[in-house]
Amino acid sequence: MISSDLHAVGFDFPTWEDLMQASLDKEDRGAQDVGGWEFISPYTDPSGARLQRYYRNGEWSTSTSFLAQHSRWTAGIGMINERVALVDLATPDDETLTRLTVEMDDPFLYPELDSQGEGPMLGLDDVSVTALAVGVNVFPDVESWRGNESWTPSTADSPDGPVSMFGEPGYLVCPWVFEYFGGGDAAEIAPYSQLVVEVEAVEIRTNVLSGAQFYVARGSIFPGMPPLEVCLPLDVGTVQVGSVIDGAAMMVGTSGVWDR
Repeated sequence: MISSDLHAVGFDFPTWEDLMQASLDKEDRGAQDVGGWEFISPYTDPSGARLQRYYRNGEWSTSTSFLAQHSRWTAGIGMINERVALVDLATPDDETLTRLTVEMDDPFLYPELDSQGEGPMLGLDDVSVTALAVGVNVFPDVESWRGNESWTPSTADSPDGPVSMFGEPGYLVCPWVFEYFGGGDAAEIAPYSQLVVEVEAVEIRTNVLSGAQFYVARGSIFPGMPPLEVCLPLDVGTVQVGSVIDGAAMMVGTSGVWDR
């Protein structure tokens, strides 16, 4: 079964093995002997969806990424574990807006943090950070979102579609940051956040590799800052301007090194 993050960007195949075979038939650039892997190679779909392929000790593994067009940030980045980074989203003047855990598709670029989260972070401009919906509810408008009576507290990695306890759309918080700085095992830190976004623009894209369609929506989180792009599968229901997306997302990022 394809995971929720792959489904969010249309990598819909009967099995992960089918997806891998289809992607390996496509030539793409890569890097050898970096970050503890023998080979890393991205398949970047024309839709912006990306499958990052890792090879080590005779086995392949993958992660999901996306090349955002609008959700581009000034950020400080340091690795918590092999694939997940602590990412400080910042203003152009380097004022931190929020801290997230993000699965980076170029993890070998960044310095490693220690178990207490201490250490240097690499500062970059124009970092792509995208939310892949893995457990969300979509409301047709703000009023129906406010009027929903089924809200219950839940964690950001719940598979059951967590719902909001917040008064207004425009919210992004990462419980895993608290887990990390609270002494959690760095190897177990995951790239999930809780978000509430009112959709300001949306389009449907087609994943060329699979033929499946998915939504790319965007909405404001921080006034005056870039919008956050959110990728969602079509089976979440109708997503249109004015809709509210509420729930859990896998946060993914890239510096753009694979696109230069």
